[in-house]
Amino acid sequence: MKNKKLLFCIIFIVSSVFCTTLQAQDNYVKGYIILVNGDTVRGSIEYQNWLKSPKEISFRRNNHVYVQKHSATSIQKFYIEEQNEYYESFAGNINALRNDSRHIKEYSSYSNFLNSKKRFKADTIFLRVLVSSADYTLYSFCEYVDQESFFLKSPQGGIEELLFQSFAIINEGKKTIMSFEGYKQLIQQRMNDCKNININISYRTKQLVNLIKTYLNCKKQTIIYEYKSTKNKSYTDIGIIGGATFNQVSIRDDWKTHNISPSVMPTIGFYFEKPFSRNYQHWSFYSDIMFKQLYQKEVNNPLSSAIVSATHLKLNILGRYKFTPSQPISIYLGGGGLLCSLLKGKILSLYPYDKRGWNNFVAGACLVGGIQAKKLSVELRYETFTDLLLGTFMKTRLNSLSILLAYRLKKQ
Repeated sequence: MKNKKLLFCIIFIVSSVFCTTLQAQDNYVKGYIILVNGDTVRGSIEYQNWLKSPKEISFRRNNHVYVQKHSATSIQKFYIEEQNEYYESFAGNINALRNDSRHIKEYSSYSNFLNSKKRFKADTIFLRVLVSSADYTLYSFCEYVDQESFFLKSPQGGIEELLFQSFAIINEGKKTIMSFEGYKQLIQQRMNDCKNININISYRTKQLVNLIKTYLNCKKQTIIYEYKSTKNKSYTDIGIIGGATFNQVSIRDDWKTHNISPSVMPTIGFYFEKPFSRNYQHWSFYSDIMFKQLYQKEVNNPLSSAIVSATHLKLNILGRYKFTPSQPISIYLGGGGLLCSLLKGKILSLYPYDKRGWNNFVAGACLVGGIQAKKLSVELRYETFTDLLLGTFMKTRLNSLSILLAYRLKKQ
């Protein structure tokens, strides 16, 4: 048991070190930035599928290795082609009382909230464009993961925040949750020349985008750009995997360790992989189910010869980190646990003085590394587990090194 715990700790530490090292390899995609002076510079931007609005971006010019860091103060705009995401810089007053849903600010009265001296703060931020025309633009801004705010650009007021704020009123020990819906008043002021506008909508992306589109249609203005969210494009890879496995069984008794002659056996199965969403898109949950065969013969033990053979159904559950140094090539590393279930097994002439058999279930650990190109991937996998065989006076360990080829059948 102590050896198992030590093994898992070592694998976890090694995996963490590998993954931390790989974080230097970033996901750069084509895009461009517009500098403060109006110049457009094309290159690649490190895309992080932001849950929160980025405070700065990493940019590389075409054919350059040097990485530039840009904040909202150093560029006007940036655009990511593959995701069709468009951001603009904004400098002005924004809501200073914004909070996430778990930490609602408290006030003694509604008037105290309205008269708060710290309701606004000056800042320079990146706003993501949701929909725009020649005169009107709707933006989104996320300071907290679960709280999206919106801004409106109009000819009358420039860029203004559509204010919404949840807060609590504490009166005689009683807590009442209230909402300030300033966005409705601002929409009414900026769009009062269209009868089709209904200001009684919720403070949500879909409702506000539809409202802006209704207004642009009323004003006969053409939509120049509309953002299509990619956050729901999470996929699951399903495919087949197989290859050759090099097995080495060692048996330790009270006298010595006996290594049964290594063997190479085929293995095959299927897998599925589910990437984590948004900011953790480099990480994925991976699992496969494979048939694992074992046939080995001992020739080095002077007391007796031995033949062990078995067929296991093996379940691997892994966490994998993947990065893309150059499209379409991806490199991944990972680690996790495995569980083997015995389907059939046979032991011949193994230490006749001790009654033995196969364990029906065996747990272990594994490390993987591989290269993927589109639907194909080549993987090197190391697996280890103990107590493969039953025995009163012995410990068994199986170490396996596999070379596997995987082919993606479906992406859904």
